[in-house]
Amino acid sequence: MLHNKRIRIRSLVLGGFFILCVAVILIRLFWIQVVNYEFYEQHNNKTWAYEVKMPAHRGDIVDRNGKVLAASAASYHVVLHPAMVRENKREADVARELSRLLGTTESRVLELVNKKKTQVELHPHGRNLPYDRIDEFNQTFGQSRIEGQDIVFYEYGVRLQRDTKRYYPYNETAAHILGFLDREGKPIMGVEAGLNSVLSGKDGSIKGQRDLRGYPLPQSKREVVPSKDGQEVRLTIDVDIQKILEDSMRDMMQTWNPNFAIGYVMDPKTMEILAMASAPTFNPNSYWDSDPIRDMKNNALYSRFEPGSTFKLVTLAAAVEEKKFNPTDKFLSGEIIVGGETLRDVKRGGWGKIDYLTGVKKSSNVGFIKMGQSLGEDVFMSYADAFGMNGNTGVELGDVAGFVRYNRPVEFATTTFGQGGVVVNGLQMTSAYAAVANGGEWMTPQLIKGDTPPSDSNKHKDERRRVISVSSAKQVSEILEEVVLDGTGQTAQIPGIRVAGKTGTAQRSKSGGGYSETTWLVSFIGYAPVEDPKYVIGIFADNPQLGGDYTLASQVAMPVFKSTMERSLRLSGVVPSSEEKAKAELRLQRKMPDVTSKPIAEAVKAIQAEDMKIRRFGQGDKVLKQYPSAQTALSKGSTVYMLTDKPENIPTPVFEGLALRDALAISSFLGIKVRVEGEGYVTEQTKISSEGEPTEVMLKLAPRTEVVNPSDSD
Repeated sequence: MLHNKRIRIRSLVLGGFFILCVAVILIRLFWIQVVNYEFYEQHNNKTWAYEVKMPAHRGDIVDRNGKVLAASAASYHVVLHPAMVRENKREADVARELSRLLGTTESRVLELVNKKKTQVELHPHGRNLPYDRIDEFNQTFGQSRIEGQDIVFYEYGVRLQRDTKRYYPYNETAAHILGFLDREGKPIMGVEAGLNSVLSGKDGSIKGQRDLRGYPLPQSKREVVPSKDGQEVRLTIDVDIQKILEDSMRDMMQTWNPNFAIGYVMDPKTMEILAMASAPTFNPNSYWDSDPIRDMKNNALYSRFEPGSTFKLVTLAAAVEEKKFNPTDKFLSGEIIVGGETLRDVKRGGWGKIDYLTGVKKSSNVGFIKMGQSLGEDVFMSYADAFGMNGNTGVELGDVAGFVRYNRPVEFATTTFGQGGVVVNGLQMTSAYAAVANGGEWMTPQLIKGDTPPSDSNKHKDERRRVISVSSAKQVSEILEEVVLDGTGQTAQIPGIRVAGKTGTAQRSKSGGGYSETTWLVSFIGYAPVEDPKYVIGIFADNPQLGGDYTLASQVAMPVFKSTMERSLRLSGVVPSSEEKAKAELRLQRKMPDVTSKPIAEAVKAIQAEDMKIRRFGQGDKVLKQYPSAQTALSKGSTVYMLTDKPENIPTPVFEGLALRDALAISSFLGIKVRVEGEGYVTEQTKISSEGEPTEVMLKLAPRTEVVNPSDSD
C-alpha cells in the first residue's frame, strides 16, 4: 500500500514536471511567435539578409570639345566569405592562390579567413581590379556564378564585387583641375570634389536573403533598386592647349627650378579658361607616388603673392581712363621721396628726364608712383576694385582672395607698382589683362561650361562690369604693345603677330620682414593678336634660380608665353603669312655693320641707323676694332663696342655696377683678364697684375642692393 502510494507520488511529480516543461515551452513559443514575433522576424531577416551594391556610373569629365579627361571603368573588389571557406575546407587553397593573385601574404589572407564575419574585404590589395583580371580568377578558382553584378566562386568563398575605377587618359595633364578619386572612392580636390554631387549619381542595390554559409535562400524575394548614373561635366578647358601650356612650363621648370610655376590661357571675349596649370604636378592615376604638399597644391588658384610690375596695368589703365596719362609729358626718373622714404627705379640713377611712354616701356617705378599720385588714393582703389583685385574672382572651384591695402603714403606709392600693399593670385592678374584685351569689360572667369548642372560648390557669380572705355582699352593695348616692341618685353615678340604685354620681377618678402635681394616672383602677362585678341596668357614663376641676377628674368616667363601663344595661335589657324613673318623678323633683327677702319662719325651713324647703342673706348678718330663682328645678328637696342686707340693706352674701365655678362664682354673686347668672385653685379674691382704684365682684374660681385624699399625690376 505504501509502495503504491510512493509510485503515485513519483508519477504526479514527474507528470507535473513534464507538464511544467511543456507549459514553459508553450509559453516560450507563444512569446517568440506571438508577443515578440516582429522582433525575431527582424532579427532573422538581418541574419539572412544580404545587399549587393549596384554602383552608379560616375559621370565623365570632358573638355570643351568633348575629349574625355576623366572616365569610369568597371573594376572589382575581392570579398571573402570566411564561413564558406572553412566549411569547404579551402583555407590553404584560398590563402595560397589569393596571395599569388593579389601580391599579398598568405598569413594576411588566413587572418581574414579566420574572422567570425559574414564577409570581409581584402584591402587594399583586393581593390579596384580591372575587368581584364577576371580571367585569372576563372582560371584559378574554376566555375563562377553571376549574382547581380558580382562574380561569385562559391566553392572557395570568393566574391568579386563589382565597382568602378576612375581613369584619367591624359595622365598629368590638367591634374590640378580634375582632382582624383582615392582608393576608397572619395573625391579629392578639383572638379572631382567640387562637382561630386553632379558626377556621382545615386547607387542602386539588390537585396535578398541567404543562409549562414552565404548561399541564397530559394524562397527569398529579391528587391532591386536601380542606380541613377551621374551626369557629364564639360569644362572650358581645351586639352590640346592645356598640353601646350604644360609642355612649355615643364621646360622652364627644368631650366630654372622655381619653387612653383603657374600658367593660364584665357579667351578674353568670354573669360573662359582654356588652360590652367600648376607645376610641379602629379599623375591622378597613381597619385600615391606624389608628394601631397609639394605636387598636389593648386597654386594657380590657392597661392597669392605681390605681383610686381604686372600690376602696373591697373595704374596705367586708370590713368588713361581718367585722362591723367599724357605719353609726351616728362618726369625725372631715378628716385622719388614719399613720406620721408626714398623709392627708386631699378636702374641706378634712372634714365634722366624721360616721357611717360618711355617710363612705361622701361617700367619706371617713379613714373607709376607719379601716375598714382595724380589719380589719388580713392580713385586708384576704385579701379583696383573694378579690376577684381579685392576678394575672389568667382571661378567655380574657388580661389584664395586677393587684397589691396595701404595706410601710409609710402605704402600707396609702392602699391602703384605692385608691391607692398597688394597681394593677389595669378588668375586675378590674368583676368585684369583679359578685361583690357576684350575692350574694357571685366567678367567672372569661367572653368565650367554653362550646360553643366549646378552643384553646391559650382556657384558661378557670372558678374560683368565695364572697367574702362573701349577707346581707353585700345590705347592701353597700344602702350603695352610698345612694351613688347621696344621695352622690357622684347623677348615675347612673335614675328608677324602683334603682341601686347607686361613683365614683372617682384622682390619676395622675407618672413622676418623686409624684402629679399636675391629672390623674385617673375611673371609675364600678354595677349595677341593686339587687333583682335584671341588668347590672354599669364605665366608666373616663384623664385627661379637666377644666381642673384634679376636681369635673367626675361629668360624665364616670356619664353613660356611666346611658345604657348605661338603654338596655340597656330592650333586655331592664326598664322602670319611668310611675307609678314619675314618683314617682322627683319624689323626685330639687326645686322652689325662693318665699321672697322671707318671714321668715328660715319661709324656712329651706321650703328645708330640699326637702333643699337654704342660704347666707345679711346679718343682716336678711327675705329680700330669692333665688337660684335660685322654681320652678327643682334636684337634692337643691343650694345656695340668700338675701340679707337691701342688697348694698352686705354685705362682700365670701371666695371662697378655692371652685370657680369657686360663686364665679361668689355674685358674680352679689351683683352683684359678677369677673375670673378660671387654672382650678380660688380661691387668692387681690383687690379691684380704687375706693371708690364697684361692687365688682370679681380671682380667681386653681389646681388643688387641699391633699393631702399621694395621695387620691381621691370
